[in-house]
Amino acid sequence: MQLTSFLGSLNSYSALAVVTRLHYKGFTAILDYVKPSVTTPNDLGEYKAVMHDTFDQLNNITPPTRSIALRYSTFFSAEDPVKEMHNMIKRFCAIDNASIKHVFLESESPDTRDKEKAVHAALMARLRNDDGVCESKAVVYKTIQAYRRDALKDVNDTLNDAEFMARAYGLHSGIKLVRGSYWSPQNAHVFHATANDTAECYDSASDYIIEAFDGIPKFWLCVATHNENSVNSALNSIWTSAKNKQRISFAQMSGMGDKLSYMTRDLGFETFKYVPIFNELHCGVSPPRDEAPYTCSDSFEHTLRWN
Repeated sequence: MQLTSFLGSLNSYSALAVVTRLHYKGFTAILDYVKPSVTTPNDLGEYKAVMHDTFDQLNNITPPTRSIALRYSTFFSAEDPVKEMHNMIKRFCAIDNASIKHVFLESESPDTRDKEKAVHAALMARLRNDDGVCESKAVVYKTIQAYRRDALKDVNDTLNDAEFMARAYGLHSGIKLVRGSYWSPQNAHVFHATANDTAECYDSASDYIIEAFDGIPKFWLCVATHNENSVNSALNSIWTSAKNKQRISFAQMSGMGDKLSYMTRDLGFETFKYVPIFNELHCGVSPPRDEAPYTCSDSFEHTLRWN
């Protein structure tokens, strides 16, 4: 898996070209504007301008694009991060090109974990009262990182929340299960000690979610991994336990894990490919972790540690 094979886009115009190519290969693109240093209101303003421009273009392309990724940290510089995230989701849901839209909320560093959790809880509370989001059938995914020691507890809590939101408010929600790409020695105590421990946690979490899946209405699962063993483990659980397979998907980054993407596509599962939009990608032989966009981080982590 080489960085040179990674397919991103320098702007929203070229991103939509990638989206179209992926569609005709049978994949669903997830558009993700990668702006790694959003620390001021001006930075956030630039981010919003690019996203809004992209949304405007989505009305003019065929096939439709209906999936985006949002990072909590992008909105931390706002006076009201929850309001800004909610407005971004509403703006996306207003695009009239698909009955179901997918919004992936991305977790990052352990340093921002508590803040992410607080923003997520407040955001979901606000979405519960937004009839427009519910009517558009937007699926809002929480990302759970299996390299964390508390991942299984996080899974259980999220499933309980999902069932409550579906039955009480009719809100779609989901889990995107990943290994994780923000390991650091300063926070080693929150992570599993070995790659094998992480792999075991990932597969256990996947099995647990799939076993509970049919009992939770309007709940979705995205199995996001470049690890073949984990994909096969999830497939075995699906064939054994899940009836509502149309709400289970798989995901890899564009240009990475294509063998797995074609396999899950051919088995009839919706298969997502992440398409980042970025202006600069400082990815040398050994990029500084505090400067490298998550695209580099994911590639290095999956190649060197987690596969």
